[in-house]
Amino acid sequence: MPHPHHPTSAWAVRILLTLCMFIIAASPDDEIARLIEQLGNRNWKSREEAAAELLEMGNRVLEPLREALDHPDAEIRLSAEKLIRKLSWRFTGELGEKVKDLFENYESLDVDERGFVVGQVTSRLGAEGIDILLHIAREDEEAQVRAMALRSASQLGGEELQETILEVLGGEEEFWAFRWIAFLRKERGEADLSLEASRKAIDRNAHDQDLNALYIQHLMDKELWDEATGSLEKMTEADPKNPLYRVLLVQTYERTGREEAATRELEEAFEMDPEDVGAYRLLIRECIRLEKFEIANRFIKKSKALHPGDLPIQGLRAQILEAQKKWDQAFRVYRFLYQTGDSGTADGKTWKEKIIEIMERRGEGDLVTDRLLGQMREAAIPVGLWRELGEIFRAKGLPDLAAIEYRRVLVFKRKDLDLLIELAEVHHERGDRDGAAGAATSALQFEDILPAPRSRLEAIRDRKAPGVPPPAMAPVIWTWSALEDEAWQRTPDRDDFPWQIPPISAGDTVVSAVYGTDSVVGLDRSTGRLKWRLDPPEPPAVPGSRVALLDLTWIAEAEDRVYLLYNIWHSLPGKFRVSKRKAGLLGIAADPEAGEIVARFELDASIDSSPGNTGPGGRLAYLHGRGLSGGGNVVLLDLPKGRVAWNRRFRRLGEHSPQILGDRTWVTLRPGLVGGLDLETGKEAETRHLSAGMTTAPAFGDDGIFVATSKGRLLGFRAAQREATWEAELSGIVSGLARTPGGRLLAAHRNGEISCWDSSKGERLWKTAPGRAVERSFSATAAMIFSLNGGTNSYWDEQGELIAIEPGQGEIRWRYPCQLGANLILAEDRAILAEGQIRKKFRLTAFSTSRDPAGPEIIARALRLEARSLASESRRSVAIAVLQRAIEIHDQADHYAVLTRVYMAQEDYKTARKMLIQGAEMDDSDWEVFGELLEELDEREAEKKAAQKRREEEEERRQEEQKRQQEGAEERDDPEEGDKGGEQEEEQAPGPEAPPTGVFGVLGR
Repeated sequence: MPHPHHPTSAWAVRILLTLCMFIIAASPDDEIARLIEQLGNRNWKSREEAAAELLEMGNRVLEPLREALDHPDAEIRLSAEKLIRKLSWRFTGELGEKVKDLFENYESLDVDERGFVVGQVTSRLGAEGIDILLHIAREDEEAQVRAMALRSASQLGGEELQETILEVLGGEEEFWAFRWIAFLRKERGEADLSLEASRKAIDRNAHDQDLNALYIQHLMDKELWDEATGSLEKMTEADPKNPLYRVLLVQTYERTGREEAATRELEEAFEMDPEDVGAYRLLIRECIRLEKFEIANRFIKKSKALHPGDLPIQGLRAQILEAQKKWDQAFRVYRFLYQTGDSGTADGKTWKEKIIEIMERRGEGDLVTDRLLGQMREAAIPVGLWRELGEIFRAKGLPDLAAIEYRRVLVFKRKDLDLLIELAEVHHERGDRDGAAGAATSALQFEDILPAPRSRLEAIRDRKAPGVPPPAMAPVIWTWSALEDEAWQRTPDRDDFPWQIPPISAGDTVVSAVYGTDSVVGLDRSTGRLKWRLDPPEPPAVPGSRVALLDLTWIAEAEDRVYLLYNIWHSLPGKFRVSKRKAGLLGIAADPEAGEIVARFELDASIDSSPGNTGPGGRLAYLHGRGLSGGGNVVLLDLPKGRVAWNRRFRRLGEHSPQILGDRTWVTLRPGLVGGLDLETGKEAETRHLSAGMTTAPAFGDDGIFVATSKGRLLGFRAAQREATWEAELSGIVSGLARTPGGRLLAAHRNGEISCWDSSKGERLWKTAPGRAVERSFSATAAMIFSLNGGTNSYWDEQGELIAIEPGQGEIRWRYPCQLGANLILAEDRAILAEGQIRKKFRLTAFSTSRDPAGPEIIARALRLEARSLASESRRSVAIAVLQRAIEIHDQADHYAVLTRVYMAQEDYKTARKMLIQGAEMDDSDWEVFGELLEELDEREAEKKAAQKRREEEEERRQEEQKRQQEGAEERDDPEEGDKGGEQEEEQAPGPEAPPTGVFGVLGR
């Protein structure tokens, strides 16, 4: 045996180490090869484990897998192909982690689902996702998906990405680059460049249907009929069953006067027997356009044989019948479509509108007969819904839409006096004097009409009623409602709620207390989206009290902080009743952006009345309690320091909330005393004595003080002057005063008038009569004046109006119905209205303060917000009707998102999915919103199917139990059979139990 240090032994060791290193280095490739061979194992579990391990190894196994595509084992070839597809959709790095969930099973998704993935990559990653989008454009086998990826990449990268796309794709894929450029140029109106790009793309691939259609459309737009016809004839010869080519060829023949050739093409298309229902629709529409009704009916008969349940085909059939003036048959088809709940249209009108249109075609054949009216009533047309819609549209300032709905109701209720009166007023509001006179004449035929409506209708009939200009639609920007989330609902044992606390604007956040809850919310001022929610903190312990309670009293803003002020109460249950007494004030300072609490303080004070405005340095003044002689205190809080700056006691009782202006705190005391206190010390600096009491709080401005007295006088005091510099007479009691930008003074009168005055001279500039008493003061900008109007009693559950007035001449621009439990603030270009009903609803609505009248987009948005409110109140059928009208006025993706949620609430998941798809395909759709909706819809459908399955299983289980009980009863009725059965049972007892049969037996196994 050689010595360990012998040279031969050293060489042996070196050779051994070299072999080990070779084995270690070669082991990864050998492991990959082993796993690839395992893909052909007869045991499916071994195959699955090998596939999983190969996927874990990542892209390094791609080359060996590509070599395995030539393997003699068919199972290995198929598995390798699947693994290559899976690995091609796995991205590495941080971006890969962000989209890992999207590409988990990408290769098994259909075209629509892959399009959704493209949208998600675009919205999640932005410009960072361009490489992934280009990878999809190179690798995806679906042409439509590749085009979508290119489009998204180009939008993210801009025009400079066009050359990059051409360089990246290159070769055969250059076709997709030119295809994308062709459609992009078309959208931008660059027809020549689009035509050139489409030609280059067609040279590389002549079989793309959409691209060929684009190319032909360009030729037709340029009236190059011979070139278009020649290209289409070649396309049709290459793809004879393509309906789009046929339709375009028919159009070119028609434009060149070749009617016989056009008819021959339609006949040949009929003989080709297309299998796609979309092809039939396309061909039938072309036949209707050319009035080839015979050929169209043949197409309809053949399509019904292949697709008997296709409702759009039925709609086309109704259009043909209508064009042939076969009113009776067209009516029956439209009625059938309406009864099925289909949301299709014909000539841009819904089935319901088509039904009414046919009903109104008098004198054209057998149209309006008793039989048809009877069928109409049997069709369960929602007459009550139309009437409710009319009321909603009228309240929203849309008299044209209201008139349409009222006229529909009158088809069935011609003797409805109230409806005729409403219709006369609506026509009068919209300026239709003939329509108003006709409705008034019909209403005056009733004998039981009351004197007041009679005189009004006679004035309308005789065209003597003063013209009422219809108000424009309120320019609603957003609405946020607390009732959309069940978490906002108050618990049954809590009936107390915050009293009216105005919202505030803090930077980009609107902060508001929520009526009916103990919460405070922060919303984005621009969009109305919820940023944060603060629930009340735990109350501090009060010595000698068994229970401590908090009552939100005020919200203020100072030095980039939001301050929430709570009165602290302590409760001492006595022998007969519970006594509550105020025990102090708790202040919470929060960050307005995040809603995080940053400070907290407690004071030995409480707030008895509404504080005034927040002054410089975060000072807040309010009235509190009574003095020793029956007077009251004025307290000034220093909010940033969390302390009382000073407390001034008066012998007279305070009358209105203190106001801070400059270096003064202004207070009003009974009777008729206005005092200015030094802001720093609280000492009296100046006073104004009036000869009578005040009917409302004074208006303060840099140029003076303005007061309305109980004797009907309006007084103006210059700064630092004791005596009034001007005096004017008022027409009635004033319930509110306000200063506006531009040196004007507004007065709200309880008789329903609003007057505007020159604050320097005391001259009245204009007055207007909104029609209802003004109970609240104003908010005003240079562009618009806002007033909250109502009756004599401002109880929260009553209806009121928010009125927008143009400040120049006092013209009423628009009205908005609201609850009288409301407050309004101005936040830059927004007017924020907070309204609520006791324990019913609360919402914030933002309006534009612009002078511009509301356009279709604003009207549609307002209707959508109204529909959301109706849906939150479970009035879903009305909400759907309002949303359909909003879509007709201005089509937006947001309408479909709300419609999806409404149908989901009705558990109509099929229609909900249809609305979701329509909305997601629109250009203004938000993929993130529709993606969340899709996930929620899938979950609900899965839950519904699972519940249905459980019910079916339970029913079958119940039936099996009944069957066993019935068999047992029969055995007990026959003793001899029972004994035999018992013997057999004893003999079979030791053996294995027989396997159960039937559905549940299979499930059990």
